[in-house]
Amino acid sequence: MSNTGKKGITFRPASETQGAGYVVVVSWAGKRRYKRFQVSTHDGKRKALIAALEWRNTQEGKMAKPRTERKVRRFATRRVGISRYQPFGGGRPVWEARIKTPEGRTLKSRFSVDRWGEDIAHEKAVSKRKAWERQYYGGELQ
Repeated sequence: MSNTGKKGITFRPASETQGAGYVVVVSWAGKRRYKRFQVSTHDGKRKALIAALEWRNTQEGKMAKPRTERKVRRFATRRVGISRYQPFGGGRPVWEARIKTPEGRTLKSRFSVDRWGEDIAHEKAVSKRKAWERQYYGGELQ
């Protein structure tokens, strides 16, 4: 858990075996990168944090992980409804509407955040879900 307010970066105070420093962990697609930035070797906390941030951003780029300060997840399965996610394989972020029909089919429709923007893509997903609820169940379920 980060105690710095920066995703994936944690400050660890000095212990008996190691000096004070920042620990950076970047994980994506089953791969994990880890590095420690000691305060003593970077001439202070501020420079160590800057080096940690630069290294984290570089590693995320190499791993094709989306560059954001928010946590980004890959979902193996998603609950039927409305969800925002990063498509498997590191694609662009989308809002997805999903519903299971009375016949048991799962319908889904995706709306690109890049194309529509965050708010409009979300609104489109919500309205699509509501339209399906009216079509298949005669009214809104939620």
